Amino acid sequence: MLRARQRPPRSGRSFRSGLWACAWAIVLGAPLLIAAWLAEALRWYQQGQGTVLDGAGGLGIGVNLGDAVWWPLVFLALWAVPLEVVGATAGSARARKHGDLASTT
Repeated sequence: MLRARQRPPRSGRSFRSGLWACAWAIVLGAPLLIAAWLAEALRWYQQGQGTVLDGAGGLGIGVNLGDAVWWPLVFLALWAVPLEVVGATAGSARARKHGDLASTT
């Protein structure tokens, strides 16, 4: 039972929920990044500019498929995941500082 001065728990500002939100953003954003890469690769191939990653010409269009799958995963692992942890930590620290999280006692 909540007392008159207690706030309801805000589970949306915990470290774990911050990690889950960022994980879902990565899972939903990765296919969109791959699709955008492949759409751009088709345009580059038609213009004769080569691959999207390094502009190497004379290669088939299928080279872009491997790049489109591999490099976004490397990018997400090296850049987005550390930012995910920093953001979740900052969000939960802010919630603790302002007393938004209910005590477990």
